[in-house]
Amino acid sequence: MTIANRSIPISHRSRRRLRARESHRTTAHWNVGVIVDMRDDLFTVASEQVSLEARVPFSCLVVPALGDTVSCLDAGANGAWIGSILARQARTGHATVAPLHLSTGPVTWNVEGGLAIAVKRFSVDAEEFHMATRSIDVTADRAHVVVEGLRFIAGAIKLIASTLSSAMTRVQHFSESYARSTTGLDRVSAGHVEVEAETLMHLKSQHTMVDGSKLVKARGGQIHFG
Repeated sequence: MTIANRSIPISHRSRRRLRARESHRTTAHWNVGVIVDMRDDLFTVASEQVSLEARVPFSCLVVPALGDTVSCLDAGANGAWIGSILARQARTGHATVAPLHLSTGPVTWNVEGGLAIAVKRFSVDAEEFHMATRSIDVTADRAHVVVEGLRFIAGAIKLIASTLSSAMTRVQHFSESYARSTTGLDRVSAGHVEVEAETLMHLKSQHTMVDGSKLVKARGGQIHFG
C-alpha cells in the first residue's frame, strides 16, 4: 500500500490572514508588584516598571488586601489578573489575616476520607445553619447557648449531671406517665399548691403530718379514719 504525501499550497490571501491573526495575538507577561489601591473588584498593582488595574480570578480563594505583594498576569487587551499572593505584611501586634472568598453560588467540598480542622478559635456566622449527620459527639469544658426560641425533638433523652438549676417564667409539662425518685429531700415551695387526681390519690409514709395554722378541713362523700 502506497501513501501519497501531497502538500497543499498556501495562497497569498491565506498568508495575509495568518499574519493578521499572529499580529492580533496578545503576549502575556508576569509582573510582581504591590497592591496600592482597591475599589470594588479592581486592584491597582504597582511595580517599578508598570502600574496595572487587575482583577481577582474565580479560582482565587484568599482575598487580596492593601500592601500585599502579588504576582500579576498582564494579558494586554484582555486585562490583568492577580495570580497569587506572595507576601502579606502583618500589622504590629496582630497576626496575619487571610480572609477566604468563595464564589457567590453554592460551594461543595467532597472529601472521601476525613476532614480535620485544628484552630485556636472557630466561629460560624450564617443566617441559616444546617447540619445532617448519623451521629455527633461534642466534648467541651464549658458551653453557652443563647437562642430566642428552641424546639427539641428526640426519641429518647438521657441527661446526667451533678447539679441542675433552671429559672423559667412558666413551665408546662405533658406526659402519659411520670415517675420520679428522690433519695434525699423533695420540697415544693409555692404560694398555692393544687394536686388533682381523677381516680385515686395515695399518700404513704411512716409518719404523715398535716399542719394548718388556721384551718384543716376534710370533705368527702365518706371519710374513714383508722
